[in-house]
Amino acid sequence: MLNIRLLKLRLIKSRTLILFPLSIFILFISVSIYIKAGQHLTPYSVKVRGYHRSDGTYVRPHTRRPTGGAIHDAPYESKRSSSVIFILIGSGMLCYSIYSFAKLNKKELLWIIKTEIINDIKNTFNSKLPPMKSRNSFKYYYMDNYDEYLKEEEIFINNVLLKYKNKTNLAFVTLII
Repeated sequence: MLNIRLLKLRLIKSRTLILFPLSIFILFISVSIYIKAGQHLTPYSVKVRGYHRSDGTYVRPHTRRPTGGAIHDAPYESKRSSSVIFILIGSGMLCYSIYSFAKLNKKELLWIIKTEIINDIKNTFNSKLPPMKSRNSFKYYYMDNYDEYLKEEEIFINNVLLKYKNKTNLAFVTLII
């Protein structure tokens, strides 16, 4: 039970529930745009066979860019370069989500759970107190009814120990109460 609670808390605190799916989505979309834009590009080079010009000079075989290729490729190349930027952003988000998930250690998470338990204990105890305006009136009330105070305290401690029995190590609870 505690391990599931730690996992949930780790997912929430590391923002992995938001960052991980978002980064996967960004990566998927940008890679698909990159691939589709690459399918429309003209080849960068075309082999030209040797030929004779009209003035009689011989041009040796070579490679060149196809005619109109640069103009045709301009929009697809800009799509590819922008998708590369989004691929880098998605990869960075993915790495950050994994890093932030891994860097939270068990002690920090247990401390968060313990403070939640302590706050719950304080709220429960304060709700059981009679409505009084100051600490002094609290002291005077229980000085007159000290046996009643001890019984209530013992019942309260037993209820707290039963309530949080399996959630975490409760050695700290007895120190607080």
